[in-house]
Amino acid sequence: MNLRFPVSLALLLTCAAASRSGQQSAPSVLTDADLSVGGLKWIPDTAEARRVLGTPSTVKPYLTRIDDEDLHLTDWMYPGLRLIFSQNGKLRWARVTGRAWPTHRGLRVGDSVSHIVALYGPPRNRSDNEYVYQLPGDSVKWRGGYLARPSRLGLFAVFEKGRVTTIGIGLIVEGD
Repeated sequence: MNLRFPVSLALLLTCAAASRSGQQSAPSVLTDADLSVGGLKWIPDTAEARRVLGTPSTVKPYLTRIDDEDLHLTDWMYPGLRLIFSQNGKLRWARVTGRAWPTHRGLRVGDSVSHIVALYGPPRNRSDNEYVYQLPGDSVKWRGGYLARPSRLGLFAVFEKGRVTTIGIGLIVEGD
């Protein structure tokens, strides 16, 4: 009986399993759970934000124009965190500038750009200093077929000198 083949096969399988165990799996697609920060889940209202985060240090209502629409928004400020609520009290956007506020996957201001990619994978959209990740969109019926429509909900990270300086979570609008 030739023992060389079974020993070689066992060695090959052991090496393959060891190399796979050292590999990290690819990050999963962005979900609603990823639209949370500091334990505040998407999409809370002002009552839920106050329950989870406490009383904001500043509350500032204002009128702005976004996508050709006048919007009555309210900012709630915490050290290193700005929450923007719509007129009906629902969270529209969170802007993180302080390290105390991790994302659902653990990204924090000050982390490296490589850490963003390790947590979220390659960005869907990118610029020289910003990575954008969006939830999967849906499709709409159009001219007898279906047209993919990207979601406007997502997360973006702005970085400078290889480090995260700002994290945005929620409704992504040009100019935010």
